[in-house]
Amino acid sequence: MRTKNFKTMMAMMFERCAVNKGMLPMVGRDGVTYYAGPSTGAGYQNPGWAFQLNPTYAGFCVGTGATAESENDYELESMITAGLSASVVTNPHLDEDDYPSVDFDLTITNVSSETITIAEIGMKQPLSSTTELDGTAFGNRVFLIDRTVLEHPVSIPAGEYAIIRYTFTTSI
Repeated sequence: MRTKNFKTMMAMMFERCAVNKGMLPMVGRDGVTYYAGPSTGAGYQNPGWAFQLNPTYAGFCVGTGATAESENDYELESMITAGLSASVVTNPHLDEDDYPSVDFDLTITNVSSETITIAEIGMKQPLSSTTELDGTAFGNRVFLIDRTVLEHPVSIPAGEYAIIRYTFTTSI
């Protein structure tokens, strides 16, 4: 589910102007409220497409949480931080309704000695924001922009791999 952070990021991209002030609230992955400004979209020009095990980094992440996703989510429920490695392949295309879509195929390998079960997946991105409303001192911070709970969790035995397709579609 796209989070409020995603919606705010998209709204601010259309407000771009010469004046840059923190205007709309976004909750960072640290749980702190920051304020996106009109240049927030510029921070998205260098997206994090890599698989990450460090919760503070931008990119794709997986976890064991099974609580239903919400647009208010700002972090995975229970991020997996060890025992996995992954590669990501992107495939932009038009979906069956001719909407722009991107498939992210994550080939995830279990490098631990025990089975790991993945129940949620997320995407975090670095975005420019301020620490106060109407603020002008911007810095890059990491925000969760999507969290999806898998309908069928994926269990990967030790030494094995699985491919999870994570699809983003725009229906504008």
